[in-house]
Amino acid sequence: MVINMLKRLSLYTLLLCFVPLFTLIFCRYWQLGNGLGTFEHFLGGFKETGSVPYAFISGIILTLSYFLRSVLAK
Repeated sequence: MVINMLKRLSLYTLLLCFVPLFTLIFCRYWQLGNGLGTFEHFLGGFKETGSVPYAFISGIILTLSYFLRSVLAK
């Protein structure tokens, strides 16, 4: 039981380490001057309504769509 818990904790810790790495790789910085549009507010509300498996899946889908949107906008 303890080993299973440590495996899951290690996996979640590893996944959380990817957040700052993606921020550094894609040079995306949070600035106070950036305003959120209607689409971003919708995505934030949609993301907050999820439960454990669906929140993770929707988070991945929304993150990928955000990056694709920013790449295609260039």
